Amino acid sequence: MPAGKTVARVTYDANGTTRWFKKDDTLGGEIAFSIKSAAVPNLRPNVTDLVMLPMPIRTRDHVYATVRNRASSREASSDEDDVLRTIVADENGTQQNDPMNWNEEDVLRLVVALRGQHAVEMRNVIGRRFFAKGDRRLGFYTLLTANGQKWDTEKPVQLGDGTATRMSPLADYPNSPLARYLESEIRETPPALWADWHRNGESKNNFISQFTEFQRLCMLWHPFRTLSDDAETLHHQIQRAFEFI
Repeated sequence: MPAGKTVARVTYDANGTTRWFKKDDTLGGEIAFSIKSAAVPNLRPNVTDLVMLPMPIRTRDHVYATVRNRASSREASSDEDDVLRTIVADENGTQQNDPMNWNEEDVLRLVVALRGQHAVEMRNVIGRRFFAKGDRRLGFYTLLTANGQKWDTEKPVQLGDGTATRMSPLADYPNSPLARYLESEIRETPPALWADWHRNGESKNNFISQFTEFQRLCMLWHPFRTLSDDAETLHHQIQRAFEFI
């Protein structure tokens, strides 16, 4: 460039032969590869244990309206007479206003739409639609924690419809460093942050362990918290902070 001259050229034949040519288009060399059939690779990741949130993120009202409009379209295309169609529409309208009757993807769209301003509703939806039915993926606890939720993990949580369910990441995943961190964040009074959460055989160098220690030290040295008056304890705390840094 900018003359647009070819400096080299490569060709790939269907029989597996590859040839390359010089700038004057004379053959520079070739190599033959063996060709054989191969199965199509499975490129779909295993997300069974993950909570995959559908995109794009919409507002709460948009998600509800989308579900209702979809139900209305199905009703309008039915062959039922007017009276029966009205009854079905009323029943479907009631059902479509309750996320417990939605498919999982629609519920997950609602969950991500509820972040921030609708924290209690998010907890009720996750609790009723997933936890109460045995689906206790750790990602749901991560979403609740990111939304600033706090509750007593040792007692059943009221879900707004008269039901209650236990919601404790540590009870569901007792050997998970992430679950222990989330438990400390969710509890209204997180005593676990003051303890050494490192367990025998568990690496201190993984991200979750380091992040947990960072949070523990931030809480320990919070300006509104009174530090220990014991000189030896205080020295140990200072030493631990500098070791982490």
